[in-house]
Amino acid sequence: MLLQTFFSSLRAQRASASSLTIDPDANWLKIWDVVQLLCVFYNFTMVMWRIAFRSGARFMPIPRMAWSPACAIDWACDLLLCMHILLHFALGFVDSSNNKVLDRKRISRAYVSSRSFWVHVIALCPLDVVQLVLGRWIPACRLNKLVRVLELRGILKHLLDAYRVRVHFQRLVWHVFLTSLLSHTIACVYFMFGSLFDGFGYTSWSPPIEALNDTSVMQYFDCVYWSLGLMTGLGDGCAPAPAPPTPAHPIASRS
Repeated sequence: MLLQTFFSSLRAQRASASSLTIDPDANWLKIWDVVQLLCVFYNFTMVMWRIAFRSGARFMPIPRMAWSPACAIDWACDLLLCMHILLHFALGFVDSSNNKVLDRKRISRAYVSSRSFWVHVIALCPLDVVQLVLGRWIPACRLNKLVRVLELRGILKHLLDAYRVRVHFQRLVWHVFLTSLLSHTIACVYFMFGSLFDGFGYTSWSPPIEALNDTSVMQYFDCVYWSLGLMTGLGDGCAPAPAPPTPAHPIASRS
């Protein structure tokens, strides 16, 4: 009797499912999650790196241009985000009662009312059009892409659950991702502090003056080394500035 009820509900669920809906257990969705994870990681790292490290502009278009082959990668990520949004309007989900929902209206309603929808809308805002209007490359126009880092843990957890990764290993992977993102953020802010306020070598917390003569890659790795030392407490940091010499005072001798 119980099996009959189960199979009858399963047949009713399949009958109510639209042919345009997508099963959330489809195998190809694993590859799609990997692609979206790479897009989120790429946008987060590259946007901050381009803003912080001014010398990295040589890998990007010259100021008179608003496009280049490097920008094509950014636009490809935006196109994949558009496809990701359209996919969510047809992608089934598992509700709080552990039932698979394949009804198109319920799927659309749940997606629009979720936080992921607004994250996707903000990240898809075409602020790059400002570059085309002004005719120059402005890295800050892609700052809205950083909002997708809010869904990074959800994508990663869904991907690890799909591959049946153990919980302890999932926590380890998440901490590795979190440590890399934090070290990248601190490194960019650290170098940006010296660039914006002319603080190279000014204090022990400022980037060393020797960093100005390095390549952008070496500048980045030096800042990452400093940020990891700051987070772990194992870095030697910068040597404190030497004290200014004091004038010698003659010692009066008693006659």
